[in-house]
Amino acid sequence: MGPTAGFDLAGAERAVVELRAPHTEQAVDTNGNGRFDRLDFNVSLDLLQGGSFQWTASLYDSKGIEIEFVSGAATLATGRAVALLRFTGSKIGAHAVDGPFQVRNLLLLGPTATTIFNEVGFTQPYSYDRFEGAPARAAGPRINEGGVVSAADGQRTFAPGAIASLYGTLLAGSTMAATSTPLPRVLGGVRVTVNGVDAPLFFVSPAQINFQVPFETPATGTAAIVVIRDGASSPVGAVTMAQNAPGIFTYQRAPGAIDPVILHTDFQLVSPARPAAAGEVLIIYATGVGDLNNRPSTGAATPSSPLPVARVTPVITIGGAAAEVLFAGLAPNFVGLVQFNVRTPATLPAGATLPLVIRFGSAASQPVNLIVRAGAPPPPPPPPSSGADVGITLLNVWPRTMIDSDNLTVLFRILNNSRSSGQATYRVYLSSDPVISPATDRLITSGTTNLTGPDTTVTLNRALPPGVPPGSYHVGVSISFPGDTNSANDVSVGLPVAVVAVRPPFDLAVRILSVSPTTVAAGGSVQVAVTVTAPNQLSGTFYREIYLSRDSTITEQDTFLDDDDFDMRDGTDTRIFFVNIPRNTPPGSYFIGVIVESDRDTNPSNNTSAGVPITVTAP
Repeated sequence: MGPTAGFDLAGAERAVVELRAPHTEQAVDTNGNGRFDRLDFNVSLDLLQGGSFQWTASLYDSKGIEIEFVSGAATLATGRAVALLRFTGSKIGAHAVDGPFQVRNLLLLGPTATTIFNEVGFTQPYSYDRFEGAPARAAGPRINEGGVVSAADGQRTFAPGAIASLYGTLLAGSTMAATSTPLPRVLGGVRVTVNGVDAPLFFVSPAQINFQVPFETPATGTAAIVVIRDGASSPVGAVTMAQNAPGIFTYQRAPGAIDPVILHTDFQLVSPARPAAAGEVLIIYATGVGDLNNRPSTGAATPSSPLPVARVTPVITIGGAAAEVLFAGLAPNFVGLVQFNVRTPATLPAGATLPLVIRFGSAASQPVNLIVRAGAPPPPPPPPSSGADVGITLLNVWPRTMIDSDNLTVLFRILNNSRSSGQATYRVYLSSDPVISPATDRLITSGTTNLTGPDTTVTLNRALPPGVPPGSYHVGVSISFPGDTNSANDVSVGLPVAVVAVRPPFDLAVRILSVSPTTVAAGGSVQVAVTVTAPNQLSGTFYREIYLSRDSTITEQDTFLDDDDFDMRDGTDTRIFFVNIPRNTPPGSYFIGVIVESDRDTNPSNNTSAGVPITVTAP
């Protein structure tokens, strides 16, 4: 970066002082109590003429509010020099706003001129509670130390547009997932900011958030990560940014067996049963590709045309031998997912597994173990000599994360290799691993289609069955056709990029806290305090009704008193109602109760409160 000239009040043709970035800084803990008591910011200068200098400057927070005004003086030599700005740690802590902070309004009084620099530079993204004098931070979200990592391989360096996972505590009130694209920037009352910019959210939960690093994030230095939940901000987490930060997605094939998400061209996983071969084309799913041609908007699904392509082609090696890179860019229909198409070397070194590494210059992925078979690629299986051959391949599943009972879209292709005619039956399964087992996996849906000769592509949109336990899954499909003589292609492997996160069942419950007074004249009013809870609340509006009943069992056939619509925010909603007892109510003993309604509630048994007794007297 070249010199930055200030405004010379003396009107000289050339400014006697110029800024020379980068500046340096140091937060200092002088008494060893674990909190910084000062922040030293060293302004790098280029002086046309040395001498005695005085200076003043201000430190501002990220909201543009001044934290402290400081001054200093020193004799500086001609050429490169440093002006020390020493800010007070207790003032930064007491200000209670997280960094990065900005140094502004630097005024330098020199021997021959006075120079002003309106903007000097930014500090690192400090958390305010690392400084002396900081008030206790209210209970809210916190990011674990080193808790922002690549969703692919856990590395802590990111390229713009990468998919990231964030781990911490109190991050969200419940588990929620995005169900459409563009991805939302607020999900379940939760936001994640990267350098102050809201990031698109795939998934939020109390302990983990998956998000996309905005493409607009600078590809150098550090970026400040903050979780904001219902207005409460976490301490700042800092991550390293780079132009490229490749990481390959993996999955657990079996206990102790972690395999990369690498597919054959028929979208079946490379596995011990189907190893990669020499000269074969493979598909690798990853993140962190860096700058792109035809880059989509942040949070948007990648279009199928034109495909975003990496500006720099990586070097991909298998066992140290270079593979031919056929494509490097984003996978269509997904957000931020990177796809590499490669042809393996014509000859592979011996070994059951070989390390596969993606490199963009000095930026390299973590090695993953590619399961290989030496020799030439196997020929495709021959078609059966007689009879039908109808197979199936899974093309895509979206969204990648979803909520229990929400809709899932499944795209698959029925392969009519024998050009048979007749009715084929397809089935879609939810499995805990990529190997689909129709006999034991959970059936999502099934249907039939008439084959008339060519292959058929089918798109389904179905709801997950209710009551699916929380966790990650794979989605797969199977096909059956009368007279099919080739069962090898009748069941797909579950797409590993189609993992769904399913939320626990939604349970809306209501309880009356108090009714006052308990004796009221007909035509008078009573105060009713009602609380509604939903530990795993969904976003949306719910319905509440208050009734007057002759007995403690409240139903919708009782006397209606009042109702309202309400939104759940933090898993609970408590309100006070003033309801009028109808003037024509006969004197006697009654009960007041409340009913809440939601079409997604899986436990309606607690949707009606117990009646609270009251006595109604004559008007």
